[in-house]
Parts: sequence; structure tokens; C-alpha cells
Amino acid sequence: MRIRPLEKDDRDTIESLLTKCGGFTPQEVSCAIELVDFALENIEQDEYLFLCATDDNGGLLGYANYGPAALSDGVFELYWIAVKREMQRNGVGSALIKRVESEVKNLNGRKILVETSSQDKYRLTRNFYLKNGYVEAGRIGDFYSIGDDKIIYEKNLV
Repeated sequence: MRIRPLEKDDRDTIESLLTKCGGFTPQEVSCAIELVDFALENIEQDEYLFLCATDDNGGLLGYANYGPAALSDGVFELYWIAVKREMQRNGVGSALIKRVESEVKNLNGRKILVETSSQDKYRLTRNFYLKNGYVEAGRIGDFYSIGDDKIIYEKNLV
């Protein structure tokens, strides 16, 4: 497996991956692709950073999108991380998140935040963050909808 920056040819594959990997609504896929498009159209920007995991033949296995949290000193946010359905639970996501952490440290980052839903369909996602050393830092009740809390995880890198 190789981890590399986002390339123009990744856009449609990322959209397909998000649609097929399970768990993302059409609105979430649309939001994620807007960020991909923004990054590809504004290559000098540093708000939305991307890493892509590929197989030995260059096929996309997963991707992560992260960036600095506005108005913070050394805090970054992990906006999206997704892995091809058939490659989930094979270490691709963990490799991506570890590389994100390394890149954030290189950018003088000290903490990463990530947020997700309390819905049961995100249970494996929440377990993934816990397995990778993230801890629940906060919860906002009924955020996404009634009965669907926003859960915020954090990992200190220093």
C-alpha cells in the first residue's frame, strides 16, 4: 500500500468509494466531494488537505481529508476518512489516520479533532477512532436530529 497526496484523477473514484462504502447519505457524499473539488481547483490552498491510500497498481483504497481548525493554534480537524468497503478492517484506515497524524505533526499540529454521529450505523466508526487512540472529548445532544448526537473525539499528538 502507498499513501500519496490527492490527484485530479481521484475525484470520481472518491465519489464512487463514498457512495459504495456504506454509511454515507447522498448529502454527506455531496459535501465530501465539494471539498475534493475545492482542493483540486485551488491547489495552493491549505485549508483542506488530502491523502489517498492506493494498492500496488495505483487503485484507490481509501482517502482522508483534514485541515487546520480555524482560529486555533496547532489544532487540526479530520473531516473525512473512508475506505473501500471490501478493504475495510484490513489496516487501510489505520494507516491513513497514522499518516494524517504524522503530517499534522510536521505542520506543528498538537491535536486532532474528529466528529461523528451517535447513530448505531456509526458504531464501527466510533470504535475505529477509539482503537486508534482517540478519546471522546464532548457530545452535543440532538445535534444532527432528535436522538442523533454529535460526538467529538480528540487525540493529543504532543
